[in-house]
Amino acid sequence: MASRPPLFSRRQLNILIMVTGVVIALLSIPSEPWPQIERVQIQQVPLSTISSDDRPAELRLSFALPRPALLPTAPEQILWQLLKQRLEQATTAFQVSLYRDRISIAVTASPSGELLEALQQLPPLLTEVFTEEVLNNGIDRLRAQRYLQRNNPAPLEAADRWLRQQQADDSLANALTPTAITRLQQQLFSRAQLRISLVSLAQETIITALNSTLQQLNSELTWDENPQPESISAPPIAGDLTPVVALQPLSGRASSDFPDTLLLSRILADLGPELTVRLHPNKDQSWLVWLTPSPEAQYDISGQIQRMQQRLAELKDWELERAADDLRELLQQRLQEPEALAEQLEVIAFYQLPVDYLTQFEATIAALSRTEIRQQLQHLLQPANFSYPKANALNP
Repeated sequence: MASRPPLFSRRQLNILIMVTGVVIALLSIPSEPWPQIERVQIQQVPLSTISSDDRPAELRLSFALPRPALLPTAPEQILWQLLKQRLEQATTAFQVSLYRDRISIAVTASPSGELLEALQQLPPLLTEVFTEEVLNNGIDRLRAQRYLQRNNPAPLEAADRWLRQQQADDSLANALTPTAITRLQQQLFSRAQLRISLVSLAQETIITALNSTLQQLNSELTWDENPQPESISAPPIAGDLTPVVALQPLSGRASSDFPDTLLLSRILADLGPELTVRLHPNKDQSWLVWLTPSPEAQYDISGQIQRMQQRLAELKDWELERAADDLRELLQQRLQEPEALAEQLEVIAFYQLPVDYLTQFEATIAALSRTEIRQQLQHLLQPANFSYPKANALNP
C-alpha cells in the first residue's frame, strides 16, 4: 500500500512554527504597558496604589519639606539623620530617605504582618520630640563635618543658598538650633504634609491599619503646601559659585512640559560633555545645574555655549528622534524592576500627578517632533536663559 505524502514539507513546517511563535509573542504583550494606578483619600491624605504580587508589599509615606531648592537645609539633614537612626533601630521594616523636597519613609516587610506591626509603631516614633542633648549632638556632628569640608564644600551649597535668597556666608548658628529642629519636626509630621503610595496585591488589611495610624497624626497645615522660590527668572548671580558655572529655571514635575524638560536635559548633557549637567526637579519648578568636573576647573561658559550650539546644528534629525525613543524605552525598562515601580509610584503620589501620568508622559515624548526638540534646545542655549557664577560673565 502506497504511503500518503506528508501534508507539509519540512520548510513549510518550519515557517508554520515561526509564525506560531510570533503570534504567541504578540498575544502575550499587554495592551496597556503601564500599571494601573488608583487614588483614594484616607483621613484627608491622598493614597495612590498599584496592585502587584511581584514583590513584598511596600508602603511609602512622603512628608513635604518647606521651601525646596537644590539641597535640604541643615535642620532638615539633622532631623533626617536622627529619625533614620530611631526608626531603623526600631525595626528593619523601615527605611528613611532624604530628598531635596521630602523625607520618605518606606515600610517593607514580608510577611505583611510585620508591615502592620511597623505601622502601629510609627506615630510615636515620628512625633516624640528629640531631647535637647540629642539635638545638640546632631548639630555638633554637622558643624564638625562642615568644618572638615570647609576647603572643599559641596558643589551646590552656594547655589542653594542663593536660590533661598540667603547670603553666601550665612552663619550656620543663625539657622540651626534645637528649637528650630524641634519646630520642623512638629510641623513636618502632619497629615497636611503627607502623601502615601502602596504597591501590594492584598491592600485592604494594610489600608485599615494605615487609617488607624493616620488618626494619630495631626492635620494642621503649618506652612505653604507648595512653597517655591519667588521668581523663576534667571538674574545674574553675585559672587563666585564655582564649580557651579550656570543655572537655568525650567518646568517642574507638575507641569505638562516636564517630559520635554527631562528629554532636553538629557540631550544637553550629551552636547556638553566637558561639563556635568544635572536636573533638579521640584513640583512647580526645576533647576538645570551646570557643573565643572572639579572645583579647581575653570571654564569659559561663553565659549562652551557656542560649542554646544555648533554641535546642535550638526546633530542629525534621527539622532534627536533616537534620544526621545531612548527615554521612552528607559522608562519602560525601569518599570520592569520592582524597586523602580515603587519609586515611580512614590513620585506620582507625592507630586499628585494624574493617575495616567505614565501614559501621558510617553505620549508627550512620542508627540514631540524633531523640529520642536531642536527649537527648544536652541532656546535653552541662548545666553539670556542662563544665570552665571559672576555677573555679566558673557559681557567682559
